[in-house]
This record gives sequence, structure tokens and C-alpha cells, in this order.
Amino acid sequence: MQFDDVMTLLHDRYGKNNTPPLPAGLITGVGSLPFHDPIEAVRFVAQHCPRFPFWPQLPQRCSGEGVIAQGLGSLAQCLEPARRDYCWHLPPHHITAFQNRLCDETPGLSPETAPGFFAFEQALKNGDFPCAVAVKAQTEGPVTLTHCVFSQGAPLAVEIEWFEQAAAFLARQAVWQIERLQPLGLPIVFVFDEPALGLMGRTDSFFLAADTIKRGIDSMLNAVRDAGALAGIHCCSPPPLRFLSELHIDYLSFDASLVANGYDWFTLVRTVLENSGFLAFGLVPAFFSNEEKKDLDHPDQHWLRLATISAELEAVARRTIVTTTCGLGNISPALTHDAFAYCRAIANRIAKL
Repeated sequence: MQFDDVMTLLHDRYGKNNTPPLPAGLITGVGSLPFHDPIEAVRFVAQHCPRFPFWPQLPQRCSGEGVIAQGLGSLAQCLEPARRDYCWHLPPHHITAFQNRLCDETPGLSPETAPGFFAFEQALKNGDFPCAVAVKAQTEGPVTLTHCVFSQGAPLAVEIEWFEQAAAFLARQAVWQIERLQPLGLPIVFVFDEPALGLMGRTDSFFLAADTIKRGIDSMLNAVRDAGALAGIHCCSPPPLRFLSELHIDYLSFDASLVANGYDWFTLVRTVLENSGFLAFGLVPAFFSNEEKKDLDHPDQHWLRLATISAELEAVARRTIVTTTCGLGNISPALTHDAFAYCRAIANRIAKL
């Protein structure tokens, strides 16, 4: 069965009732964009994601705009860049201060390392997103944070206490963002970026037990929901489908090309749908070149494959959000425009339902 055949089938079966809180056909971004000027980045978001905008992270501006340091806010002052990509080093003389601040620091992003958030907040106040039906905010999750910050040669993840403290701190950071955005009157989706979840059971360098992770992530998702937002997870590495199906996730964002296990995917989709959640399909590669554009003629086939496996075509179509596979901070602005244009084309096809 081809995509157009499925569209016809779903159109015939689609009802007007039971409309989900986020309408069909939305696209949004994962987080990062390849700009230096936060105002330019927010204008880009307004152009490409006017209905479901997100605040842009700008890693090309400075190292502090990388997701790890950015999400830590003022705590990043305790860290030094590590030799490993995307990683940071916690010097011995800062260990005690860093741990104390994880527990006691007043949450909040910094205008120096997260100007995109503040520019986005101001744009919303200015009425620059008149068509928006919801907004998206994000920060890193504790699995990724504790695997990317090293102390005395080992990641913080080797000690459960570090993970638990990081989860509690990031929950407060999430609630801070939600409380800043709530007065603007739009529903909020808050997403924890957890690429390190893809390492579960795949490498000796993964140090956290599944039950420890579940407790920490559950507490963060509940904190987000208690604050009045939908709670989500983004994983741009091979997602641990069985583990994710044990969580109550309102919004799951993932690289659709990396989903391989049909049975575990089926179980996960049923869980998300039973919780009235949404599936943000990463259908356009985040790192593609002009040469690779020719392979993107039918990226919606990834959606069709997974929607078919789920045996819930109608429900999946209603609750699909279209995104790129990951953030776009490391490609050119021109290719970023192309990536969002592909997302829009796919979303339009699904929106015909």
C-alpha cells in the first residue's frame, strides 16, 4: 500500500469528533538552529513553524549554547570544556559547589547562553505568533547530562546520587520555563532531550540502571504536568522502545529511521495513544547535504512504515507532529530552510486527513 492509498483510506474513516488538543499537520523544531542572532532565529521559527513554534538554541554562538551547558544555567560556571565532543569537565575544586548548587540554586536560563529563549518570549509578547496553537520548550535530560559531564575521569552517571540531583534540578529548570511562558496564554509542550537513552544496553559506557532512570524521568515528567504543560522526551539515537513504553509520555520525539523493532514499536505506540499522547516523527535528516536531497523525495514513507506497523493508522495520523531527526545547529541556514520545507510538505499531506 502506498502513501496516497493510506491517505484515501484514512480520509474515508476519519471522524470529526474526538479532536486532539494539537491539530493535525503541525511541524516544529527539535531545538537548535544555525544562527548567531537570536532575533533572526526567532523570525525563522515564525516563518516555518507559525502554529507550533519553539525557542531556538544557537550552538554556533558560543560553547555555552550547547545543550548541556545551556540547560544548567548559571551552574555551567563550574564546568570546563572537555576533549570529548559535547562533553564538559567538572574540576575537583568545583565538585562541592556544583553539587550544592544542583540542590539549592534558583532555577533559570541565562540571557548570555540562552538568548533564544528570551527573544522567543519577547516575540510572543509582541504578538509575532498570531497563529500559534501551542509552544514548545526544551532542555537536556539527566541521563544525557550525567553521561556528558565528567569528574575525575568518569562521567557523573557512575553515581546514582548525581543522577537523582540532576533530575531534580532539571525538573526545576523545566518548571521555570513553563512559568515564564504560561502568562502568554498558549498550551506548552516541554521536552527533555535525551540522546543518551539510545545507549541503554548497547555499550559498556552506559552506567545507569533502568529502574533508576525510570524514577528520575517519571519525577520530571510529573513535575512538568503538575506545572500545567505536556511532558515529552526527544531521543535522536536508536530509541529504547520497550523502556519508553513503561513511561507516561505526552509527547515522544524521535528519529523515525532508527526504529527497527516492530513489536516494541507497536507496544510503545499503543501506550502513547492510550495516554492521549503525540508522536513527533523525525522524518527529515538533520545532517543532510545538497547531494543527499535527492534521497528525500519520499521521506513520508518512514511515517507510513511505522504507522502501518502500529496497526493504529487513524489514531497515529491524528497525533503526528513532523520534525527533523535532530537539531539543526550544525548545518547551513540554506539547508535549514530546505529541511523545514520538507517537513511542511510531509505535514501537509498528513493534514489532508
